Amino acid sequence: MVVQILQKKYAMEYENISYHLKENGGLSDARNYGLRFASSKYSMFLDSDDMYTRQACEHLYEFAEENHLNIVVGDLETFPKETPNYGWKKYYGNGNHVIDLTVSGEDLIKNPSACNKLFRTDILRDKSALFPVGRHFEDAFAIIPLMFKEKYIGVLDENIYLYRKREDGSSIMDSSFTKEKNYYDYIELIKTLYNELIVGQTNHQVVFATNEFIRKTFHGYLNNIFLNSQVIFDEEKKAWIFDQIQPVYQNINYKYLEKLSNHRVMKTVYYALVTNDKALFVNPFLDVDNIIIRDNTLISKKHFDTPEINSVHLYASIERFIEQEDEILFVGELVSNNMIIDHQLKNPLVVELKDKEGNIIELPIEKFNKLDSPYIKQTDDSACGIMISIPKSVIMHVKNTYEVSLFIVEEATQERKPIITQAHAFLHRFKGKINRHLILDVLPNRTIKIITNASLKQKLILEKNRIMDKSKLRVGSKMRILSHATNWALKHKNIVLVGERSDTFQDNSAAFFKYVNTQPNKKKHYYYLADGRSEAYSEAAQFGKVVRKDSIRHYLYLLSANTLVNSYDPDAYMRPSAYSKPEFYRLFGDLINYNRVFLQHGVTYNNVVQAISNYRIGFEGIVVTNKDEEELLKHGAYYNDQQLIRSGFSRYEKLKENIRTNEPIQFSDEKERIILLMPTWRKGLTPGSYNKKAANQKIDPSRFLASNYYEFYNNLINNEELIKALEEKNIRLKFFPHYEMRDFLEYFNQPKSDKIEIVPKEQNVQDLLIECDMLMTDFSSVFFDVLFMKKPVIFTQFDLDAFYKTHYKKGYLDFTKNELGTSVHTIEDTVNEVKENIENGFTVPTDVLNHIEHYLEYAYQEDNNKAILEFIEEL
Repeated sequence: MVVQILQKKYAMEYENISYHLKENGGLSDARNYGLRFASSKYSMFLDSDDMYTRQACEHLYEFAEENHLNIVVGDLETFPKETPNYGWKKYYGNGNHVIDLTVSGEDLIKNPSACNKLFRTDILRDKSALFPVGRHFEDAFAIIPLMFKEKYIGVLDENIYLYRKREDGSSIMDSSFTKEKNYYDYIELIKTLYNELIVGQTNHQVVFATNEFIRKTFHGYLNNIFLNSQVIFDEEKKAWIFDQIQPVYQNINYKYLEKLSNHRVMKTVYYALVTNDKALFVNPFLDVDNIIIRDNTLISKKHFDTPEINSVHLYASIERFIEQEDEILFVGELVSNNMIIDHQLKNPLVVELKDKEGNIIELPIEKFNKLDSPYIKQTDDSACGIMISIPKSVIMHVKNTYEVSLFIVEEATQERKPIITQAHAFLHRFKGKINRHLILDVLPNRTIKIITNASLKQKLILEKNRIMDKSKLRVGSKMRILSHATNWALKHKNIVLVGERSDTFQDNSAAFFKYVNTQPNKKKHYYYLADGRSEAYSEAAQFGKVVRKDSIRHYLYLLSANTLVNSYDPDAYMRPSAYSKPEFYRLFGDLINYNRVFLQHGVTYNNVVQAISNYRIGFEGIVVTNKDEEELLKHGAYYNDQQLIRSGFSRYEKLKENIRTNEPIQFSDEKERIILLMPTWRKGLTPGSYNKKAANQKIDPSRFLASNYYEFYNNLINNEELIKALEEKNIRLKFFPHYEMRDFLEYFNQPKSDKIEIVPKEQNVQDLLIECDMLMTDFSSVFFDVLFMKKPVIFTQFDLDAFYKTHYKKGYLDFTKNELGTSVHTIEDTVNEVKENIENGFTVPTDVLNHIEHYLEYAYQEDNNKAILEFIEEL
């Protein structure tokens, strides 16, 4: 309203300003409406949050008049975010000039914005709806055909327009790939350009320029469709997309298209478009069961007759090292970025151990279906795991150094070809001294070496090379030297570092730390690791000794520790903040020799084996709560009985004090009841605090605000029928999303009732779970805690199918069976289910109680912490 008053005031004071008000119909509708009133010779467009430079209008006008031009384009800069190096910027810096688009200037149309241009009004007025209403990319729809129609475009060599591109990523163009509608709008755009500018076109330059615009600008959308998961497109949608865009691509030379990406899947996508192969487009990941070798190139036998797409890019990723009594094992998998390779690959694989003299030891490699592969997306997918078994007797009888290389063999000819063999980033954790006679080394190029019976001189040379880069100290060298000086004394302390996230003291690690400090006669010394600036530090200090994260003491205790204990990923949350996980293990992996015990922060019911697998991550101990979870970890994550701690969670000891009788609750004005709304997080909406590189990036609210997640929960906490039900029974709903989502709390609309509270992120989770009378969540495993206390749960699963396509894979729990509570998918059903639970006095049905006793079988044991402590003490 204030803005409208100011606008009217300007219109009244200046005769060359007119004011027109219309109902909001979007940017295109406003521009089309405004053109009706344009009476000047020239027109320009300005978005409300952008700015012209001081003499922009004057200089554009003068250049147009002097050169009799209908369109003049000025330079554009973004603010406050730095201006990207756009391709069309090459036309600036050489003075004012005029471009004939039928001869050159193909990159100029890649800036189709209406805002940094001056137009002769006559060329706009003959179009009743120049800008398409209801579509994104409205400028490209309107301006590109207009520029080609006018042919001569003036280029004013000065910055005339300041486009606001926000640092937080909330500008419109920052969310191009996050909204499904944008993909369909862009498809309509390239179809429009094809039909208007290419079909029937006789000018080669116009065809070339339009094709260049289409192939380069739509590539990002195709890349996201096939290689990213910001928006999920199933096979039916991909088939529809193919039908829409194939005519546009059919006459573009494949050699131009394949240059857009080094990724072989994208090359296959483009090949499918130019050859009109819909099936290949829908599924460009080609199945390969037999590989042949021709001219030292790996070729898919199945696709031998299609040379454009039949080469196989293959490498071996070695992820895990395991020492056993008589042998050492390397575990990994074969990976291809353009083919699907599974364990049924017919080609034999061999490993060669080549020593310094060139002598070779050859051993066979076992292939197996690696269920924990990060490349497995669906339950019935498979991957080609590799198990390399090297008998100690073969390599340890002499002093030597062996380089590990893998080869693939063609069965028919017995020809072999080396496969790129690389240590996965986490293999660095296992390098260094394995035993008195064996050292594992990983070189900077990820080559794996095995050193046997090294002399003291050889060991000193190895360490010198890790500390010095010629005459300079390497990164981390001072800490290495300090660690060597203190390691002997600290090793004898048998240090156990306990932690969670660096700023929390509230989960299983906190409960275990409290318990362990009440127990006498321990063989090891237990310390809690926390951020010294956080409340977690002072809270933990009330119960035992605390180490300040990122202090010198933290570094030294970590490098000398016997065991790390954490409810979350110890590699992410217990390493020094200065390093990512790969960096830390690359620099210090040979120094560490600690065990890791994963207390878990929730019952593992989804198939997340790739994140915790023994063949990838390799915990020495992991807490389990039920037999289904145990089977998942044994058969999908390759743990053995000796690595599983059947105890239930440490934090459940406190929950046992708060188990209800399951009698109906009596509502009253005197006692306010609590419903806790606690949804989990979503990949793609937040970078994740465990990821150092991503966590340093600013959050993208535009993606979050465009999500179904925001829409559902924002509408739910502001639903009038829900608010009425809460107010009638004196119930407060506390909204407390997952830790990873809490930076978005400020974007939710403030509820209209004081009975709905958006809880500050500093609250203690367990206190909220104990306090509540009912829980509403989508997939957060805290529902087990609430059901353990005999309180009901509603599952708000508005995106059930999408969640199991993009976030996790399904495990042993099927929510559609409603075993642990009702699964709802709409706001209406959610509100109705809340009202029904209120009517039932927040009681839990008998069949649900029976199911929860099964899923929390080990949690009901006495003294959950005792088994955990005994396990750690024996490591």
